Amino acid sequence: MDDLLATKEKLIQDYSNEVKSKDDEYVKELKRQSEEIELLAERMNKQYMAFQVSFVDELELIEKAFVEERQELISKNYKDIESLMDNRRKNEG
Repeated sequence: MDDLLATKEKLIQDYSNEVKSKDDEYVKELKRQSEEIELLAERMNKQYMAFQVSFVDELELIEKAFVEERQELISKNYKDIESLMDNRRKNEG
């Protein structure tokens, strides 16, 4: 009977050790996954910031081109109006 109890106690101890080992592995795996998620979030944040900087730069270039085109149109329209006014003055005079 003592043999049976000793075997039972040994099995309980073995299973307890195995459960503790698996629990430790699980905790380590959770920590590793947490670190990977943090790294991924950091990389995503860096990519977002780079994209935002790129977007702002591109927007500034578009705005500059728009302003230049607007100035050219204003200048052209001003010259056209001056030409029409000169023709009117010639026709009236």
